[in-house]
Amino acid sequence: MKRANKLTYALAAVAALLVLITLITLMTSGIKVYAAETLYTSALEDLQRDSSFDFEAYPVNDKDYSLKVIQIAESTDGELFIYVYQPCALKYDLRARSINIAREPDNSVNLRFDNYKLNFINSSGVFFKYAVQGLKVKTGSAIRYYNISNILRPFNSDIDDPPSEGQTVSEVPAPVAQFWTAITTDGKTSYYKETAKEVLIKDKYVGFMRYTEGYWLQKDACDAHYIAFSTDYDIKTLYDADVKYSSRYCHHGHANMTNKDTYSYTDNPDKTIRLKDVDTGHTTITGIGGIKHTWSRIESVTDFIEKEDLTAETKEALKNKQWVLRFTETDYTKHPRLSMGATVGYNEYYTEVSEVIILRLHFKTTTEELNLGVVDNKQTGDRVPDNPQNPFPGLKDTDSMPWWVWLIIAVGVVAVVLILICIFVPGAAPAIGRGLLLIGKGIIFGIYYLFYGLFWGISLPFRLIAKSIKNRKAKPKKPANKSRAKNKTRKKAGTKK
Repeated sequence: MKRANKLTYALAAVAALLVLITLITLMTSGIKVYAAETLYTSALEDLQRDSSFDFEAYPVNDKDYSLKVIQIAESTDGELFIYVYQPCALKYDLRARSINIAREPDNSVNLRFDNYKLNFINSSGVFFKYAVQGLKVKTGSAIRYYNISNILRPFNSDIDDPPSEGQTVSEVPAPVAQFWTAITTDGKTSYYKETAKEVLIKDKYVGFMRYTEGYWLQKDACDAHYIAFSTDYDIKTLYDADVKYSSRYCHHGHANMTNKDTYSYTDNPDKTIRLKDVDTGHTTITGIGGIKHTWSRIESVTDFIEKEDLTAETKEALKNKQWVLRFTETDYTKHPRLSMGATVGYNEYYTEVSEVIILRLHFKTTTEELNLGVVDNKQTGDRVPDNPQNPFPGLKDTDSMPWWVWLIIAVGVVAVVLILICIFVPGAAPAIGRGLLLIGKGIIFGIYYLFYGLFWGISLPFRLIAKSIKNRKAKPKKPANKSRAKNKTRKKAGTKK
């Protein structure tokens, strides 16, 4: 009996151990992850809930690279789903990456688009289902609005035209131009679609100007970033615009001896900026030799070219473009690496601006005033300044460094060396002090005699002229005719005899 009890306990222990192992396996396997994720219905299943949906109206076409938004839907969890027809999906994986949406009921001055990232949910043949990241459905409102200007996918070099030289495109747009209204009545939501107007951006160029703000042991500069572009509208006046961009802070170090470059980056949050034609930007002078520059946030390409000192390559790139948006400024700093007074490399600190996209334009044509969403890509410039630059110190470009900067560096290095000698060499401080005193006296006397010599040299002609005039006034007058005077004297003397 005791043996049976022991066997029972042993079997129970083994069973408990097996259960524990099974639980641990389930917790650490994909089953746990799957259970934690939200379970979504398929794209085709959702679309077929609409009795008017015609599957045959969306054929496969390997040569059609477009993305067409065909439906939207709100989830009970507050997510917004986007359903997209992608004809070439069986040949190319062109999953959408982001979408531009505004949530205002009309195109008033409050219209504000944003670029939202898309989370791929699933696909059924040519039908794709996405969730909009960062957009929360306004569940407390009976009516919701979704103004969609365009949807973007990654650039594909096999099917997309390459950008101009030096420019890179990360996402290309597909026009949408749809205005959706979601209305909830008695717990049921209906969706209504209208066609919207939009602006198409053409011939886009992203660049920046680097303005020197002066030297003070290092070079400080302002990088003024801009977009040049044209549109499919004949814009006479551009009032305001919304621009979004990504950026990261960069530290670039260069060593001359090894010719080695090191880079470190810190990502910054994406920023959306509203620009107005009445706004201006400017540089801030931080050192000697800086020049203040001022510019308009919105200006024509013609005015931009006339006002700015541009490289020949930039002038060529800006041909046939209409407008310039000068959307942000970032700091640039460069200083040499020194070792025993010699330049051994340099450090650069700057901000890289990338994936620039125009979201909205408010403008006037010859016939109407419009405030519309924009069809635009995400584009990055070549990171080379578009105005001529005078390179700052490095081993190969020291001739371009201002002489007074070298003078300041030399004085600083000498001062550091003398301080170190005073610290580590006993009795050196008094001798160095006497030497500096003698040098100071020599400099003072040198300056005195220099100015004295300059004064003497400058005043010498004036002193010579004054001396000549003085000598002329002091000289006695001679008789007009000495012989006649003597004869008169003799005659008078003869008469007395």
